[in-house]
Formats: sequence, C-alpha cells, structure tokens
Amino acid sequence: MDIKKRNEILANDYLSGKTLQYISDSSGLSKSQLSRIFRELGVKRKKYELDKDYFDSNKNKTARQISEETGISIKRVMHLKRIASGAKISKGKTDFTDCDPTVDPGLINNHDWLYEQYVTNKLGAPSIAKMLGSKCSTIYKMFKRFGISRRNISQAMEVKKKWPSKDWLEDHYNNSKWSVERCSVEFGTNWEAIYEALKHYNIPLRDASTQHRGNLNEFYGMNHNEETKIKCAKIGSKYGAEYWTTGDVEEKKRLTSEISKKVWSDPLKRHDHSVRITELCKQGKCNAKNITYISYNGDIIKMKSSWELLTAQILDKSDVVVDWKYEDLSIKYHDGDHIRNFIVDFWVKWKDGLESYIECKNQHLLIKEGEQLKIKTLQEYCDRHGFDFILIDSKEQIKKMSMGYKDMVQWINSSRYKVKRKYLQEPVLFVRMMFHDIINHICPWKPLQYEDDELAKDIDRLKNENLDGYNQNDGLHSTAPNSGGMPGRIIMTHFNPHFWDVPPKNSRPLPHAFDDKKLILKCLNISYKEKESLSVERLLREINFHSKFGRTSHFAPGFARNIIKLMDASGKRIFDPCCGWGGRLLGSWLEECEYSGCDISPLTFNGLLNISNFVGHDCDIFNESCLDHDWPDSDLIFTSPPFYDIEQYIGGNQPWMRCKSRNEWIETFVEPFVNKINSNCVLYLDHKTKDDYESIRKFNKIIEIKNRRHARRKVDSELLCIY
Repeated sequence: MDIKKRNEILANDYLSGKTLQYISDSSGLSKSQLSRIFRELGVKRKKYELDKDYFDSNKNKTARQISEETGISIKRVMHLKRIASGAKISKGKTDFTDCDPTVDPGLINNHDWLYEQYVTNKLGAPSIAKMLGSKCSTIYKMFKRFGISRRNISQAMEVKKKWPSKDWLEDHYNNSKWSVERCSVEFGTNWEAIYEALKHYNIPLRDASTQHRGNLNEFYGMNHNEETKIKCAKIGSKYGAEYWTTGDVEEKKRLTSEISKKVWSDPLKRHDHSVRITELCKQGKCNAKNITYISYNGDIIKMKSSWELLTAQILDKSDVVVDWKYEDLSIKYHDGDHIRNFIVDFWVKWKDGLESYIECKNQHLLIKEGEQLKIKTLQEYCDRHGFDFILIDSKEQIKKMSMGYKDMVQWINSSRYKVKRKYLQEPVLFVRMMFHDIINHICPWKPLQYEDDELAKDIDRLKNENLDGYNQNDGLHSTAPNSGGMPGRIIMTHFNPHFWDVPPKNSRPLPHAFDDKKLILKCLNISYKEKESLSVERLLREINFHSKFGRTSHFAPGFARNIIKLMDASGKRIFDPCCGWGGRLLGSWLEECEYSGCDISPLTFNGLLNISNFVGHDCDIFNESCLDHDWPDSDLIFTSPPFYDIEQYIGGNQPWMRCKSRNEWIETFVEPFVNKINSNCVLYLDHKTKDDYESIRKFNKIIEIKNRRHARRKVDSELLCIY
C-alpha cells in the first residue's frame, strides 16, 4: 500500500467518527503526524469545530456527551467552551500593569506582607503581581531586596498541586460518591493532587471494583450509542466467557461473591451486564484489550494500555532483546481468604542469556494494598526463580521512552565501560537494556588493561595528592577520600594483573564472579539505586562487598608516605621484607628513599620490577623469602607481612600454603622474622596477627589505624606496630 492511499484511509476513519487516539494506536503514527496528514488532505480537526455556534446549538448536552461524540477529552471540551464564551485566559501572563489592583499597591514595599503571601499563603509571583497591578519581574526584584528565597522547581510544582479541603472531599468524594476524576475536574486540579489529598487526610480510597459498581460508576444509567453498546457487550462476553470456561471453574465460583455469581454465571445476565460496561473498557480500566499491536514476528497481540504498546515497540527495536512474550506468566497469590491470579505483562530474554519480567503499573494504583500485594508476589517469584524484575511506574519515564532515545542504549566504548550518572536518570527500561549490553560485553572476565595516558594521569595524582586526608581529628587513616579512587591504584593493578586472582579467606577469586551473570546484574542494580556513575572498577567494588567473591587490598602509597614522614625516614634507606603490590615502593619513591625488599611470588616480583622501571626508581628487589635473605643495613624496616591465611597470595612457597596451623606459622615464619629485625621497624598488622608477633617480642609502641567505614560494611581498625 502506498503512502497516499494509506493517508486517505486514515482520513476516512477519522471522518467516520474514530478518535485521533484510536487511529494513532492502530496505525502506529503519532498524533502530530496524523494532524499533519489531515491538514494536507484538507480534513478539518474536530476540536476546531467547537466554536460558539457549536456550543449554542448543543447547549443542552453535557461536556461528557460532547466528549463521547467528538472524541475530545472532557477537560479539553470545557477549555474550548470557556474560550467560546469569551472567558479571558491569562495563562502564562506576567505583566498585570493593565489590571486594577485589588490591594494597596504600596504593599509591594512591605516585607511582612510579601513574605505572608509568598511563603505562608503559598501564592505565586503572578498572583501577587495581579493583586498589586504590577509585573512579575518587579515582584522578583523585591524578593531579592528583602532576602526572600525563591522556590526551586520541585517546590514550585508542589505549590501548583492545589488540594481541596478535607470537608470538601468528605462531602463530594464520600457523601456524593464522586470519582477521583470528577473531583479533579470540578475542583480544577489534577487527579494526582486529589489522590495525595485523600491520602494526606486519611480518607479511605475506594478500590477499582467498588468505584465501578452500581451508581458509583460515573457512566451508570447513562444512554450510550449503539456502537459503544455492541463493543462493550462483545468485550464483556468474550472475557467473561473465557474466565468461566477455563481453569478451575468450581474454585472460581466458590471464591466469587453471591452478586457476581448471579451476574456472571448466567450467560444472559452476563451479556446484559456487559452492555453497561462503557468507556471504561476503551480506557483499559477493566482490563479490556482494545489496542492492537503486530509484533516483529507477525503475531497480532491485543494489549490493555498505551504503556504496554510503547514497551512492546521498544522491545521489538532493541538489539539486546532476543525474544519477548506478552502475558506469558500467571501467578497465584493470597488476598485475604481469596486466591487470585496475577498476569504479568511481559517476559523478556536478553542476549546475555538472562530473563526478566516487566510490569507496567501506574503509581496511583501502586498506593493500593491489593496492587502492592501483586508486586510483592511477583518480586518474590522472581527472586525465587532467578529472574530480573522491572517495574515501569512513572508517567515521566513513559514520556521519555516515547521520545525514542534509541542511541541511549549504546553505552560501551571500551573493555572498561564508563557510564555517567546522568544516564542512570533515563527510563528504567533503557537502563536495564544498558545493563544487559554491559553484561554481554564484559562476561566472561577479561583482565583490565590501562592506556598510557591513564597511567600518566595516575602518576600525576600520586605526586599531587594531599596527605591531610590520612590525618583526621580521630586519628590516622589507612585511606583518604580521593575523587577517582586511590592514587597509584591503576599503576599497581596494571603491572600486577594477578592481583584480581588473590582472594581473602573463605572467598573465591573475584574474576570468577563474571561466570555468574545474575550476580553482575544484582551489583549493577545496586549502583543504579545509589545513583553512582558506573565502571568496571566500581562494579568490582560492589562484587567485593556483596558476594562470596573477593579480592585483597592495596597499601595506599599516600599512607606509606605518611608513615615514612612519621618515622622521619624521608630520603633514607628503607627495607621492605614483604613488598606486596607496590604501595610502599611508590611511597618511598615519592619520599626519595633508597628502597629494597623481597617478595616470594615470581608474579609479584616481576610486577614490582616493572613498577620501579616505569616510575624510574632504582630499587634492589629480590625474588626470595625474606627469611632466606640477608637483611641489609637500613634506617627503617617498613612492611605489611602476611596475616597468616587472611589473604591467600599465589606464586612461590607462600607461608599460608606450607603451614598447616597457626602455631606452625608462628614457629616457622613469625619467630624467625622477628629475630631478623635489626633496626627501627614498623609493621602494619591486624589485631590477631599483632598478638602472634607479641608472643615472640613485645612492641615498643602501637598506633591504632582508623579504616574508613564503607556505608554498607563495618571494617575493624588495624594497627601500626613499632619495634
């Protein structure tokens, strides 16, 4: 079919009485595109026909009847009626100098009066300007002169949400049985404000079934055109019959109220009752499926809402989605004494192999206990069976999704992805697509590789680090707050890639976590909830805190510098019996010390040589056990010896590997180590290892080191022990 013929068919549908929304949903074209097509074909939009003559000739019709006939929303009909009647619309006006002031204009110079109107009475600047017959800009100038703080955007939006009084709601919502929608229209605010007011005043909300039953249904007793009656009857008959002819019918009958039995069990009464289901079916308020969608594989699917339609379109167009199904899962849950079924909107399989369930649920529904129970049941089901769960509950997210940010899921530009915080503010479905793209990209584990410019930047950060962060009021700290992480970390990790393969006790090496894609997704979600920028390094940190996988820690070069200064050893000779990852080597280089040391691991030995060559520091480093080495004369022995088997280093004949017990370790490692100390010595130890060393010789001085506490994990302090 060519475009011209298609446009003519769309125009004929519109002229035959179909609404713009209906045509948009069925054709996949936006309303703005349809408006342009109709203008080009000379088709006059209905809303332009609602002029003064129209309202004069239809003055006996209600706004709802006009809405049903024209397809225009009730709110829009009322707005057009005000315009046709000549009512002045001052929306957006800021200059009221042409208006007669209703108060003394001299009050603009009165601080107390301005404060009362703006802060206490929560009037906006336009309202105050209109009272004074002034301009908004003049009002803002006076605010600035008197020091009255202007509202930010969120505060201004809260003020605009007009709330009716409690008595008004009691009278109209409870006594007159008005719906929330009618309350909002009559009071002149949005329905969200009515819901918030009801919740604020502790007025019980009616559930959907109560609202739609009998005279509480705002369509109850009204006459409808034949087309609407036929459509509603078909919808009710189809889904009512399907319900009562499938599954455990006897159980359904047992759980159904007596009224529902009389209505829905009898086919004739069921048909008769279906006729009274009106525009609610069109709006999806009674689960009527009236939106048709043709999926990528040609399946014709009936959906309940535009939210679901938009979600399906995005899933179809996404490169990270392998397959999806609509309403593929039904979960039973207990609602009091009743057993009910909850049908989940979408099942999705991603290209990384993981699976998710997606539920579209408006926030005003989620405040109800029944809906909360459904979501809780689905969350428990997903946790139990290892599925991811995505809840789309924001109208703002739907608006963003409808703008079609296709490029927003192309996040990765290297093996070490970077995602800034602003991207985490995108719709949750886009963010989840990003996560699955990341998982597919980084799993299985690939060793981190750093570029030369990143290493050079790390050196600059080392040289320019402010050491004051290691000395706080409550004592000495082993780490300092630094934007971008510990200076020197990139250098130490780059030249010691086996660093990631060394786990703490009772943990598995951290790279093995990348075989568990569900765990990776869990840790990505933690960063998302905390609104943190994302990277591989950040992900590794989350895995270390939230799983059975772990890694050892680096000795901060800045902390090493602090200790060297504390011991007055800058520019002097330092011997490090257990060199480790190179933190003390870098600290000695920055303090211009003569550094020498040992490390039993061939892998770590090579890494230390590469670090010393990279920074240009001439060091004497030996690949042997410190117990087999002749310790040189030095001004300071400074090291962090093994804490027995707390960190299980690899390479060489490590003490934790050859010693079968802690006592054997003390006899074969700690005692010979202490006996070789021949000068001032500083050891970085934990409490238990400190006791092991003191069983051989008492320390002259012990300084407690305050480890910074991570928000999700309490870390015990460690000790600086001096001989």
